[in-house]
Amino acid sequence: GRSGDPAAVAAVVEQLRRLRNDQDPVRARAFTALSQVVGLLTPATVPALTDVVTQAVAARDTSSASLTAIGGLAGQVLRRHTADPALIGWAMQTFDTLYDGRQLPFLGRLDQVLRRGQEHDLFPRIAPWIEGAAARDRFEPLFAVAWSLGRRAWRLPHLQRLLRRAIRPGVVSSVFRRAVTLWLADPATRADRVGEVLAVDVSTVEIHAVWQAICTRRTDLLDEVFTTPPGKRTGKFLSAGARWVPGPAHRVARWLPRHQQAYADLLASIAADRSMAKHHRVRAISCAAPVPGAGWAVVARYLDAADVTLAEAALAALAWTDRPDEALPVLLRHVDDDRARVAVYAAGRTARLVAPSTLVAMLTDVALGAGKVTSRKQALRLLARFGPPEAFDVVTAAYQRVDQHPDVRAAAVAAARQRPDVPASWTILAGAAGVGRPDSAAPSRAEVSALLDAPPSTIAEPDRPRYAALVVAATSNPDPEAARLAWAALPAWARWAPELTELTVAALTDLDDPHRWASAMRVVIRLLDESAAAVAVAADGSPPAVDRSPLVAAVAALARLDRADDRPGDPAWDRPAHRRLDRVVDAAVRWCRDADPETDRTAVRAAARTLAGFADLTPQAARLLTHLVPLAAPTATPVAAELTALADLVADRPVLAGRLAETLTDQVRRAEGSWEPAVLVAVVGALAERGDLAGGLFAVALVRAGDRYGWSPPWRSPLHRLRRHPVPDVRSAALDIAMASG
Repeated sequence: GRSGDPAAVAAVVEQLRRLRNDQDPVRARAFTALSQVVGLLTPATVPALTDVVTQAVAARDTSSASLTAIGGLAGQVLRRHTADPALIGWAMQTFDTLYDGRQLPFLGRLDQVLRRGQEHDLFPRIAPWIEGAAARDRFEPLFAVAWSLGRRAWRLPHLQRLLRRAIRPGVVSSVFRRAVTLWLADPATRADRVGEVLAVDVSTVEIHAVWQAICTRRTDLLDEVFTTPPGKRTGKFLSAGARWVPGPAHRVARWLPRHQQAYADLLASIAADRSMAKHHRVRAISCAAPVPGAGWAVVARYLDAADVTLAEAALAALAWTDRPDEALPVLLRHVDDDRARVAVYAAGRTARLVAPSTLVAMLTDVALGAGKVTSRKQALRLLARFGPPEAFDVVTAAYQRVDQHPDVRAAAVAAARQRPDVPASWTILAGAAGVGRPDSAAPSRAEVSALLDAPPSTIAEPDRPRYAALVVAATSNPDPEAARLAWAALPAWARWAPELTELTVAALTDLDDPHRWASAMRVVIRLLDESAAAVAVAADGSPPAVDRSPLVAAVAALARLDRADDRPGDPAWDRPAHRRLDRVVDAAVRWCRDADPETDRTAVRAAARTLAGFADLTPQAARLLTHLVPLAAPTATPVAAELTALADLVADRPVLAGRLAETLTDQVRRAEGSWEPAVLVAVVGALAERGDLAGGLFAVALVRAGDRYGWSPPWRSPLHRLRRHPVPDVRSAALDIAMASG
């Protein structure tokens, strides 16, 4: 297939003749693979393909997997080779072979494989086989082909006639139902055909496709459906004595009033029939609700029913009646009793259909009351979503209530977050951040979470600095978990929070706080992406005037604290600034390792240079600089310059140089494929010329990449040179590299 050579594919097809001696799983995989190169088949392959398919179909162990693969191959040939009579003939013959009295293979979606119009060529080839099965009352092949062709089956008169043949009294109900569903699938003929189906068997009104066609296309048949006595509505789908329970009626509002009333009366009788199964009675109540005028009366009978299931079904159905202004007060009466679990959520749909001014009057008592928490929360949500701006006076009052439940306050915050255009909402949002609260208590975790659930994209651009200030304020929450949530959300708001560097550095350097510093450290690292992105989109290619990453300031502050710490150390206090600095460096190293090679690393480089100014922090600086080596550079100059500077930094630290060489080896392995071999070879030579330990060890780390190239001459020469290095440890390291496998 990769060769693109039809001759190569033809040769393989010839070899497939040997499949006659293989087992079925091998044949199935072969046909599946062949369908992937179907575009390279030629008429010359037809004889071999015919033999292979004939042998596979005739094999005793042939499975449905093989037959399906063969059918898929034939379908692909029909699609790809419309202008090739030989291949088209082979595909048609293959379908004949597959369907010759055998168990039907899975056809897949032929309408997505065949080209337009090819179904008219295919179906006559397989029609005799389908007709033979239908003559024995086996309609599964017909249904499978009709489903596989999808809408294309609607334009095949022969297939449609076969479907109609299956709609007759002597056919079993499951086959009858499937045939009716497929026969009514075409909207263009559905209206005429549904009357014919109903004439065959009046009980077919039980079939969903028939009932919906009557409701939407043939409302003239409703008189016949509703006036037929129950005893005469028996048939294949309704036995004698069984009651018809109609399903939901689509577009019932378009019916004539007498049809609407008849439908509602039928549902009312079912709901009132205690002999009916409970789920049928519940369904009748639900279906009656949307009926204009008559539905309300049916539902209202069960609002106070002793049966909990029926009462809750009626409450839920109220949301679908044509009287939302009357339904909402009824639902609100149950917000504080055991029906609240249904009434509260039904009120949610009803509220959108009520005038906003009326909604405030209806929901104020619920929102400000002392009822169920669920009811108060839902009332606040509805006021915020559907109420006018003055509805936020109620939301604010509920939030500022001194003894208010935390979850209700959280609902008020979520409501305010969705309406930042209303001035009152900012009072609530500020309270959730801990600013201007009505009491001295700190915002709950639920309030803070509700405040932080809004990403910047959901807040208008002019309001984002104000909202970012609230997110910053939330980081001071005394609850460690709430503060952690705020810190986690902070990087997304960095663009609108100019005080972020000062905030994170203060949290990192507060050695008495055991909680905030870890969250602040994660913010510092995540802001590296923000800083790199800012550089990437700068119009003139220069870095932004203000460094959005506080990494440099953070490591500088921690380094100064560590240098000023003169305590000897004990289990309770052992150089905490140093430990935090190590954690920050570890995180920065991981970021450098995982970031794209093209990502700007200016902030990390500046942090490394800052650390290099502290004698005791040379290892940390060297680690960062090692991960900043641009191995993917197109020339050797920048790579050699970085490693030379690093070798100078650790010239008097042999143990550290050895560790860095191991790190460099790992980096070369990770970046394999992104660096140029000639660049690394040139850098190895430049480092070897230095004649020092650090440079030599770094050269050995790079030259190990020669193993990938089988130690070709360009790699052998620098390795030989390193084995003659003036520093014994470098010579030993180079000799440890084995070029031969034996």
